[in-house]
Amino acid sequence: MITILGERGAFLIAKHSERGYTGGVSVSEELNIAPALVAVHTGLARFVGTVDGPGGATVGISSFAFMTDENQSKTVDFGNEDKWETAVYHARVNKVTISAHVHRGEMKAWWFLQVWA
Repeated sequence: MITILGERGAFLIAKHSERGYTGGVSVSEELNIAPALVAVHTGLARFVGTVDGPGGATVGISSFAFMTDENQSKTVDFGNEDKWETAVYHARVNKVTISAHVHRGEMKAWWFLQVWA
């Protein structure tokens, strides 16, 4: 039987309104935890574009690290926002980075982490 040991969630808010050519704005939150079996989910709660051109928003897990043995960890990096994962289920995770990116607009994203035994 698998038991939930803990849960945590929060919001990420990003705003971008610069005119002209720009790559947008990214924000992130890094969670350091004791190695555990985790389930992490992300989602977009709200996006409002500006009148200054095409807008867009992305939220996801940009990287996570897990213990390969007692002393070594391995990082899985998903790269730029096009490749961020919306959910991760993995054992012995000790770090998760949740990121949000907005281009010409305002966004509110959410994330939710559960630790299992």
